[in-house]
Amino acid sequence: MHLCLPLLLLFEPLALPPITSSRHPSLKRLRALRDKSAREESGLVLLEGIRILEDTINVGSSHPCLLQEPVVESIAFADRALEGGAGRRVRDLLGRLDSGKVIRVDSSLMRLLSDVKTPPMLVAAVQRPRWRLPAQPRLVLVLDGLRDPGNVGTLIRSARAFNIDWIECLPNTADPWSQKCLRAAMGATFHLPIVMSDGWKTHTLVKHRERDLRLFAADASATGDADERGEAERQPIVCYQADLTQPSSIIVGGEPHGLSEPVRESIHDGSIQPLYVPMAAHTADSLNAGVAGSILMAERFRQMHYGY
Repeated sequence: MHLCLPLLLLFEPLALPPITSSRHPSLKRLRALRDKSAREESGLVLLEGIRILEDTINVGSSHPCLLQEPVVESIAFADRALEGGAGRRVRDLLGRLDSGKVIRVDSSLMRLLSDVKTPPMLVAAVQRPRWRLPAQPRLVLVLDGLRDPGNVGTLIRSARAFNIDWIECLPNTADPWSQKCLRAAMGATFHLPIVMSDGWKTHTLVKHRERDLRLFAADASATGDADERGEAERQPIVCYQADLTQPSSIIVGGEPHGLSEPVRESIHDGSIQPLYVPMAAHTADSLNAGVAGSILMAERFRQMHYGY
């Protein structure tokens, strides 16, 4: 009986010749993905570090809305990635891939693939997953002009934790596939649908009305004061008084300008119920958008599982 070992088991990463030139085509292709236009054209994104890569590869096909799993197109490593406690995990990851996708790079060149001061020694180009949107969502998160990548990543991470059906990004929101957003989201970006919207009234509002979603907005300027509010406009209420158990959409505005004018117009005509998170007096002007949105998602989760 002949024992036939899979070729992947024979792959030794350190047997690859290292790339030592910044002009190498493989390195240039990876570096190009730091630019948004290159990411949009190719559908590829850059992921950094073993933890996020492991989480991304383990997305799995069990999600009912997942049409295509994320695929590693190429992966670059420096020898230092194979050292220390994570080295065995890196070797295991590399061993699961076709050796033609693996690139060994001199550690001095890894800085070209990252925007952090101390770059990771493992970077991969990964094809974004493809999703279909559920016909009957329970909760959708809308990001309205959040320009800070850290806030966007935080909200994506919270959305995964609290079972949000999908995230919709209105214009002027930071690219959720940028390296800063991906790092802040800690791999959650690949675990739920993320939609880029052309506009609130022309795209997102129509879609949400078709699905009969109740609309809520986190309004940092809301205090419950009824002065100077339109006749049709709903008065802002404390988030803990809102019934979030029905199919709903929560809109979170960016800092420092808050909700965009098209969304505010929907508040003025009574289409959206504004919410606010109560705070102790004289503690802060407003909550960070990532914190405020996470509180609203956590409150919805509490109501669904522990009662309204």
